[in-house]
Amino acid sequence: MGLLDSEPGSVLNVVSTALNDTVEFYRWTWSITDKRVENWPLMQSPLPTLCISTLYLLNSFIHVIMYSYYGLTAFGPWIQKYLWWKRYLTMLQLVQFFVTIGHTALSLYTDCPFPKWMHWALIVYAISFIFLFLNFYVRTYNEPKKSKTGKTAVNSTSANGVNKSEKLVLENGKKQKNEKAKGE
Repeated sequence: MGLLDSEPGSVLNVVSTALNDTVEFYRWTWSITDKRVENWPLMQSPLPTLCISTLYLLNSFIHVIMYSYYGLTAFGPWIQKYLWWKRYLTMLQLVQFFVTIGHTALSLYTDCPFPKWMHWALIVYAISFIFLFLNFYVRTYNEPKKSKTGKTAVNSTSANGVNKSEKLVLENGKKQKNEKAKGE
């Protein structure tokens, strides 16, 4: 005899007990505190949570834009010409890194009891991203554009990996120069 085959009153009793236990567990999880941080300034205030949540939302927003851009570029050249906002995405990411440094520096300034080495590690980490993204930004948007003449590089291949002066066609496993394979 299963649970559902028993009297309706007992099924209701089981559901009621499950709901009550769930609510009690929920209340208990809110009562858990970390004794190390319960006396920190503003820990009884929602302000720190709101500040951190705002930074996480900013990070999530930038990642949604970033992955939307990557997803759209995967459709190929026919849509890439409409993706003019790559420059602004890079700017948003740079702003995010500066906000991270500002937030961490504020924690150091207010003498937050969080481990100092972690503050400094985060600042160094954000600075490394700033250098990388600024390098990308300068090389992509501030340097003069090079002409697309198809000149060969030092290793005798052009930028897309094909030598413009010599095209090799494979036919039955043999290379033939400047000819088309049969059936083309």
